[in-house]
Amino acid sequence: MLVEFTDEQKQKIARSIVGLSMQAGDETSSSTLAPHWKLLKIFVSDEFSKESESYPIEFHFILRVSGSLWHWEKSGPDNLRVSAKNRDATIDIFVPLDVSRDGDHSRIKSFLSTVLIDGFRQMLDRAAKKKMIDNVDTLLTRFVRSIDNYRQAEIA
Repeated sequence: MLVEFTDEQKQKIARSIVGLSMQAGDETSSSTLAPHWKLLKIFVSDEFSKESESYPIEFHFILRVSGSLWHWEKSGPDNLRVSAKNRDATIDIFVPLDVSRDGDHSRIKSFLSTVLIDGFRQMLDRAAKKKMIDNVDTLLTRFVRSIDNYRQAEIA
C-alpha cells in the first residue's frame, strides 16, 4: 500500500532520530497497518526531528507484521541491537496475525503503543549501559508523548 506524506512531513521524518520501517507479511496486513505506521512516523518525527544532527545515537523500529506470506511466531519487541560504532539502536516489533488481521484500530493502537514504548525503553536502557546516552528519562517522556498523540489520532 502506498502511503503519502507531505513535503514538510518528509523533511521531519528525514531529520528524526527515531525511525520506523515496516515489513508486512501480505497485502491485507500492509493495508491494515499502513495508516498506523504513517501516524506513528508523523508523531514520532514531530517530537524528535529537531535534534537529529547533534544527537549521539539514532533509534530504529522495524515493524514485522505477520500475514499469509510471511509470519513470525513472535509478539512484541525482540532482536535488540545496539552499536556504539554505528551510533544506533534497532529493535524488531513483531505484530502477530491475530492483531494484524483483526481490523480493530483501537486494539492495534493499544498493542502498538504498549510494545513500542517497551521497545524504546529497551533501546534506551541498553544504550545507557553502553554509556551512549545519559538522559533516558527525558527521551522516554518525549517518546511516550508522541505515542499518546498517536493514540488520540483518528485513523483514516
